Amino acid sequence: MACYFSDLKSLTTIDNIKNINTKNVTNMYALFYNCTNLTQIDVSNFKTSKVTSMDAMFYNCENLTRNKWTRPA
Repeated sequence: MACYFSDLKSLTTIDNIKNINTKNVTNMYALFYNCTNLTQIDVSNFKTSKVTSMDAMFYNCENLTRNKWTRPA
C-alpha cells in the first residue's frame, strides 16, 4: 500500500476510504505523500496492527485540515 495515493495533487478528499481493507497491510510509507490539495480524510477504520512503517504518510499534505485518526472510545 506504500505510495498508493502519492502525488495525486488534485485530490481533495477520498470518498469511502473507510471501505479499504487494511488488516494485512504492513507498509503505509508515503501513502498520501505530496497530496498537496488533500483537505480532509477519515482513516479511523484503518487497521494498523501489522503496519511497521508510516513514515512520510502525510508528507507535504499542506492543506490537510480536517482529519479523523482514531475511533471514539
